[in-house]
Amino acid sequence: MKKHLSILFALLCTAFGAHAQQEITLKFGYNPETKYTQTLKQNMAMEAHFSGTDEMMEQMRQAGVQNPMKYNNESVTETVTTTGELRADGTIPLVLEFANDGALPAKTFIYGYARGGAVVFDSIVSPGMDENLKSMMLQSTQTMLSQMSFPEKTMKVGEEFTMTTPMDFPAAGMQLKIDITMVFKLVSVSDKIADFDIITTIKLDAEKLGTEVNIKAKGTGKGKMKYNLETNFTDSMDNAMDFGIWTSVQGMDINMKCIVSQYTTVDISPAAPKN
Repeated sequence: MKKHLSILFALLCTAFGAHAQQEITLKFGYNPETKYTQTLKQNMAMEAHFSGTDEMMEQMRQAGVQNPMKYNNESVTETVTTTGELRADGTIPLVLEFANDGALPAKTFIYGYARGGAVVFDSIVSPGMDENLKSMMLQSTQTMLSQMSFPEKTMKVGEEFTMTTPMDFPAAGMQLKIDITMVFKLVSVSDKIADFDIITTIKLDAEKLGTEVNIKAKGTGKGKMKYNLETNFTDSMDNAMDFGIWTSVQGMDINMKCIVSQYTTVDISPAAPKN
């Protein structure tokens, strides 16, 4: 009898533990005095097709423009974000450095602060960098970090949350306003890791163009994310997107297709003590 009760108790404990693991609390945020090393590997393949009058196409040929125009790029970007001590107002100061970006001047640092899961970058120090480029860097960095920040909420396996990130995309001589919507679905929980599936939708926000143009843009993507329940941060994110842009500029029709794959990993360690 005792043996049967022990087995039953063990089964109940196992069932309860499995049930408890099916529910998590997302509480994304930076910890004080911590170093976050983020590595982004990106592959991009873009192909643009042009069509127009014979005269237009001849001018393109004489200018050396290939049709179709193809562009392929592979890059690895490493950023190091180091946080300081928790302030009395509840914010955590942080500084971000692009560790291996040869396109940026040496000793380029972006400063800001974190409050809960929200991050705000307010200044950049970069010897010799143009002020307009500094402004663009602040915006793009803010956008990049917002894609790794999630709302605080309790979730069960099978539930979803949605994030929409606006982005500027240069094309056909203008800055397109693109909305990237990502739906995260919790698919499993094991040990300290919560696994999510990601569905991405890309669409053009035509109302924000500020001018009437004949242009369309849309795309989709899929990916996966591993969220660490101990560090309250993303361990890795893998995402692939496929989108197209169609427009007509001064009688020239442009059909552009772009495929982007991104794989991001984050290594977390204690920050080095101040001297």
